[in-house]
Amino acid sequence: MTNPPIDPPIEPPTLVPPPDGDPTQHALTALLAEHASLRQESVQAIANRIAVMNFTFGALAVVIAALLAGQVDHTIAGLIALLFVPQMAKAGLLIWLGEYHRSMRAGAWLARVEAQVNRLIGEPNTLTWESSLIARSSHMDFPYVATAAFILGAGYLGSLLGVFDVALALAPGPARIGGSAALLVYAIGIETIFARFFWRRWRDTRLNPLAAHILPEQLPDDRTEAAR
Repeated sequence: MTNPPIDPPIEPPTLVPPPDGDPTQHALTALLAEHASLRQESVQAIANRIAVMNFTFGALAVVIAALLAGQVDHTIAGLIALLFVPQMAKAGLLIWLGEYHRSMRAGAWLARVEAQVNRLIGEPNTLTWESSLIARSSHMDFPYVATAAFILGAGYLGSLLGVFDVALALAPGPARIGGSAALLVYAIGIETIFARFFWRRWRDTRLNPLAAHILPEQLPDDRTEAAR
């Protein structure tokens, strides 16, 4: 059995000294190469987000369907639903958030590169795609909110199924009531803490994707407020 062919690594563009030795040409070539690299990173981050969500959706659907089928002992089913399903949802959502941050970061830096290229060539409207999106706040929040809400909802469903199954495994009476109440308080507390953490990080990434990487004064003047 032969190994599959491996694509050759992408070589960075070679900077060829211009005949007149103009340093502006070097800077322009480097910026255009960086622009192409950032576009590639943004596209890859989007593809990764889709792959992560497809895997998470499928895994959660399979596990929850198996639990609802009721062919597993209530204690085991309750522990799986209460501990495994919510954590799976959280892990998938955090990976998704990382790729979301990656694409937002690339887009914000692309706006910076566009402004630099436009200044070098003296044409303010040559490269404007990312800059115009940031300036107009053209960001589709609803698909991202729907994705996050769906995954969090699957985690909530798993927690409720876990509480229900564990309650059925307990003896009727005070033990069942007290155990169910304690597990419900635990589930609500954990999910509330995570939801607040996630939405805060998502909001920060949305409003200031470059906060952890550059200082505001490093952005072009007309993009600083938009990136905050």
